[in-house]
Amino acid sequence: MAEFLKEEQLNQAIIELIDNADEYLWLISPYIKLHQRIKDRLKALTSKKPDLEIVVVFGKNETNVSKSISEDDIEFLKSLPTITIGYEKRLHAKFYASEDFSLITSMNLHEFSTNNNIEAGIRLRSSKWLKGDNDIENKALEYFNDVIENCTKIFEKIPVGKSNLLSLHKTYTHSEIKTDIVKSFFNKEFISQQTKQEIKTGYCIRTGKPISFNLQKPMCKEAYDSWAQFKNRDYPEKFCHKTGKPSHGKTSMRNPVL
Repeated sequence: MAEFLKEEQLNQAIIELIDNADEYLWLISPYIKLHQRIKDRLKALTSKKPDLEIVVVFGKNETNVSKSISEDDIEFLKSLPTITIGYEKRLHAKFYASEDFSLITSMNLHEFSTNNNIEAGIRLRSSKWLKGDNDIENKALEYFNDVIENCTKIFEKIPVGKSNLLSLHKTYTHSEIKTDIVKSFFNKEFISQQTKQEIKTGYCIRTGKPISFNLQKPMCKEAYDSWAQFKNRDYPEKFCHKTGKPSHGKTSMRNPVL
């Protein structure tokens, strides 16, 4: 069932989405500035469900991503027990979803949008992931799942659990950081004005060889195969992935850019 929502109805729908999420929560918006009530709801949600899959994707402002989301909001999101934070420079759509319902809307997840703009959207209810008869929502979920899969992951924290002999499920015990390139991503040199050609070329942080610029893959194959034997993301490396200059041990797989 599709419903038309506007202004405060959208705000309430996002709160409802967060409060009732049980399996996953997707918050996809090019511009993000979290209202305190959103933070409070996310804290309450994750205190009850620490292994809930939360995905946040933002975009725009390729040369100064801090205009799209503040480092303070990133730090708040990083504090949640299970979270994936991604960046997609082409993102313009706004989409919010859980297993309960989804929202396709004009409204950013931003204080200014919620307080000042004329906003509208459509709520699609009652369809589970690729199940049920709501073909529109299924297509939306498929489309935005591809957006999530292909965006640049700047932070990932995953749940860890122990097996329960009486159940097929694992019991959540703690979380582990899988990816953290936030420091490099917000580095002033990285986000300053650059030509597209300049950001296409990077350097292996272990050998200094020219490779494609990719903060998640800052090593050539030979160096990666060596690194993968121990997979220490904080092991000191020799070069800056962006400039190729000697880093004197100040770069690592976790922070590949000086």
